[in-house]
Amino acid sequence: LAACNAYAQNLRCCRDIRFLVSTDLPAIEAINAVTYGGHDYIVAAFPTWLERQGKTAWAVGVEDGTGLLAGLEVLSLVDGGMTGWLEALRVHPRIRRCGVATYMQSHLVAFAMNKLRLARVRYNTATSNLASRRLAARCGLQEVAS
Repeated sequence: LAACNAYAQNLRCCRDIRFLVSTDLPAIEAINAVTYGGHDYIVAAFPTWLERQGKTAWAVGVEDGTGLLAGLEVLSLVDGGMTGWLEALRVHPRIRRCGVATYMQSHLVAFAMNKLRLARVRYNTATSNLASRRLAARCGLQEVAS
C-alpha cells in the first residue's frame, strides 16, 4: 500500500501520461507476460497502434515513477470518425488499485469528447467484470446493453 500511495502521489504531481513509442515494446511485453497468462493481443497490435498514432489512434501510457511503462490504453476512431473506441486498458499488477486505470481512461474520454469532438466513446467489457463497469461509470460512460 505504501508503494501504491507513493506512486499515486507521483502521478498526481507529474501528470505523466504520454504517447506510446517504439521503445515501450519491452515494457508492453512485460505487462503482456502477466496478463491473460501471457496470451494477450497487445504485443501483436502494438505496431499498428504506432502506425496510426495521432491519425486514427491515440495510444497512451503512464510511467511508474522510474520511467518504466506501467499502464496503457488505446483510443481508436471508428464509425467514420464519429465514435471513439477504447481498448487495451492494461495496468501492471504491481500498481493496480492505485487509480492508474481511472487516470488514463478519464484522460482519453475527455480528449475524445473535448479535443476530437466525437459524438460518443464506447468500449466493451464482460458483464461479470464489475471493476471495469465501475471504472466506466467513474469516467462518465453509461452502460447501453448487457
